Amino acid sequence: MSTSGGSISNFELEAQRDGTSPRAGGGGLGRPQVISIVIAAVVAVVVLAAAVPQFMGHEASSQADPNPPTTPAPAPVGDGDGDGDGDGHGGGDGDGAGTPAPTLAPTTTTTTTTVTTTTTQMPKTMPMTEKEAADYLNHLWAGFDENDDASPLGVTMSFASKPDSFYKNIYCSNPKAPNPVQTTGCWQGLADCRLSCSIYSHKYIVEENSNMIWPALKRTTAYAFNDTMVQTKYAKCAYLWDGATNNKYFRGCGDGAPGCCEEGCDSAFFNICPSTGKPCTWDDVEVKRGACKQFGGDHTSPMTHSGYQCFYPGVAIGYHEQTPPTEWTGDQKNNHLRDMCKQRVEYNCKDDEKGYPGKNDDNAAGRWNLRKHNEVVLDELLLLPDLMLDPAKVLPAVLYTAKGGAKARNDAIMMAKEIGEATGLDQEHPGRPIPAVGIYNWHPVTNPFYDEGNMPGPNGPNQNEIVMAEARALSESNTKQVCCNDNCHPPR
Repeated sequence: MSTSGGSISNFELEAQRDGTSPRAGGGGLGRPQVISIVIAAVVAVVVLAAAVPQFMGHEASSQADPNPPTTPAPAPVGDGDGDGDGDGHGGGDGDGAGTPAPTLAPTTTTTTTTVTTTTTQMPKTMPMTEKEAADYLNHLWAGFDENDDASPLGVTMSFASKPDSFYKNIYCSNPKAPNPVQTTGCWQGLADCRLSCSIYSHKYIVEENSNMIWPALKRTTAYAFNDTMVQTKYAKCAYLWDGATNNKYFRGCGDGAPGCCEEGCDSAFFNICPSTGKPCTWDDVEVKRGACKQFGGDHTSPMTHSGYQCFYPGVAIGYHEQTPPTEWTGDQKNNHLRDMCKQRVEYNCKDDEKGYPGKNDDNAAGRWNLRKHNEVVLDELLLLPDLMLDPAKVLPAVLYTAKGGAKARNDAIMMAKEIGEATGLDQEHPGRPIPAVGIYNWHPVTNPFYDEGNMPGPNGPNQNEIVMAEARALSESNTKQVCCNDNCHPPR
């Protein structure tokens, strides 16, 4: 896919990065631990011993030190009671006529109190079964209705460059966003802590003749995010088409930036807005002008992937580390993810220039809007801490394509295993990893997500697919009418 500003697409640039992996470092799996903070408080209790009662006919107070240090008593000179002991403990008449009893020195008793404060971690959500997860994803995929604001938007997925891992596809050097598998740094100045996804639905990112789901770059594994949390917490911005967000300020939601890693070079990695010399925020000009015009930016929404790609603000557009990630409740007034999805449907069947779903060239199908990917940027500074605390809530499923075969499923299972070990999910819910769910992409079906053993169609090409391929070839050569979402156009 082409990109704005002369950049290559997200997919192409990420493939280069992941192929060389100069950002990746070492690191082993970690487990979350309950942190106990022991506060030793030394409390000094000063007990002033009362003077020993003189000739009271009873023992001195039992609260006194059993072996108090005493001031040496003077030699007995007679205490007036006739017993000659001078200790004040006799059975005399207590008239005090003799020499006073010795004075006890003040006694200090030191008591050490240990207070233990424990940070209580909330229980982790039990992962769904494969069947439950498949049903959940099918509901999201088939549910979007641009005329119903209560309908789901689709399935927010990211297809993995490294197919058997989640964390090895994550590039975030900020210690607030834990990556227990690898340590990363700057590579070509690309934006840090940005997770690029797409929202897949029966209304977009489907093959135009069959409405079959269209995985990114023919990759074979992916991970799906909690739709509610995407809309209420994680989505920073969204683009109708591929936004070329690799090198944009504010974690993919702003102006393009230089591709460099030297300190002070103003790259997207460092995220310092030149106009302020400070970390970028939604209020900075380098961010604001990248939004579409209806949200305060400089550009109108693009009808296709050519031209400047402006963004629709998401619920996390206002987040710039001003609060701890767990306390961020979202900027709901700037939540325009649904607006993007609605406009995407409006532009589905338009052409780059003429309003047709295809162009008169050798790669007509590649230019059809219907199969093109939108882009949703998730803020990893918000997502990764939540993933450590409750992985199955954040990532309801890992995914593999039917065309990827047994290897793709095994890769997805390894991905789930990695997440379980890294977050402690495998300890809290042994034997219940994040479910691995299939994506059926051999033939068009109503519900493309399935659990193992319940593939919704034949595992391989059949005559129907061959017929469809021939139909595509005819339509792409413009010898017959071209259809898109039941809207057909005559050949040109």
